[in-house]
Amino acid sequence: MLPRLIEARVQINHYRWLLMPECLILHRFLHRSIQCMVNLLILQLSKMKLFTSI
Repeated sequence: MLPRLIEARVQINHYRWLLMPECLILHRFLHRSIQCMVNLLILQLSKMKLFTSI
């Protein structure tokens, strides 16, 4: 199972090299925006937890 997983990762990395730089930039931007949304969600949840604890 593990060697197959590593093989799949290598294929993904190889495929990334074939992608256009624009696609890579877009991918990075999407990844960052998702991270930002997750951070905001965590912040909102922590605020809600603070309000419920009071």
